[in-house]
Amino acid sequence: MKYIKICIIIFIIVLLSFLSLGFYAYFESQPPSDFKGKEVYIEENLTTGEIAEKLKSENIIKNKIIFSLLAKYLDIEENLKSGIYEFNEKMNVKDVLIKLTEGGLPPHIKVTIPEGLKITEIAEIFDKNGLCSKEEFLKEVNDVEKYKKYIFEDAESLEGFLFPDTYFFEKENLTKNIEMMLINFNQEFSGIYKNYKGELKKYDILKLASIVEEEAQVQDERPIIAGVFINRLNLNMLLQADPTLKYILPDAGYILTTKELEIDSPYNSYKYPGLPPTPICNPGIESIKATINPKKTDYLYFVAKGDGTHLFAKTYDEHLRNISIVMP
Repeated sequence: MKYIKICIIIFIIVLLSFLSLGFYAYFESQPPSDFKGKEVYIEENLTTGEIAEKLKSENIIKNKIIFSLLAKYLDIEENLKSGIYEFNEKMNVKDVLIKLTEGGLPPHIKVTIPEGLKITEIAEIFDKNGLCSKEEFLKEVNDVEKYKKYIFEDAESLEGFLFPDTYFFEKENLTKNIEMMLINFNQEFSGIYKNYKGELKKYDILKLASIVEEEAQVQDERPIIAGVFINRLNLNMLLQADPTLKYILPDAGYILTTKELEIDSPYNSYKYPGLPPTPICNPGIESIKATINPKKTDYLYFVAKGDGTHLFAKTYDEHLRNISIVMP
């Protein structure tokens, strides 16, 4: 009889202990009373304990141990995924764990790529924003075959195709980020090219648009400058555009020297006729529009006035007079 009583007492104690532990676990698995909705980024390759630590510090869960034990009990430790998670409402630990198995949004960084940048300059922007190193970017874009389906058939470089715009790039997903710019280019270019009635090939349009981008500073002058270069191309005249040579001479001054003008390079439009082998920058939509819809004039020359605008001329003598005006 005495033995039975002792067993009953032990049973009650154990039962109360389990009940207390159950109540404690239930209480600790509930969301914090001062919970506030927020966005949490779970990095890749974090352990269950590290995830629990982060969620506790962000006030999403109360108890790290309960989180880890439940993840183990549910056998989902290996299924917790990285990404950005929106916790907009209170959730118990089990619901939080289930949410983490579904995968969050990839981390995004808002980046603006201005018009007229060269690939090397875009690489610096990627580096500055922590998306990848400059070297990694340049190595990736030099793998032209990988992105061949996004560029023109006769193109051998991605220069010109990395469309300037504001993007939300993903960290550690360089291929997708580059594809995003290339797809954007194709969508924008196709939309305006369908009405083109000129004789230039697509790639030549892009090459010329890149020169217009570098030469024009005033919007109204873009179609005029595009028209000047098309007139020169039609007459088999040298383009004599400083930006084409400066593409391979990034440290050149405002005025090219005689020695620089004599450099033997297909990018030297003072020496070689026609357009350069590749675009010399990544032009914006307005320069592409201007090249597809150039203003028809008899102008063959222009000179910068120093205020962003230009003086245009039909003859070389008139051009010399304009030069004397801006450079007395």
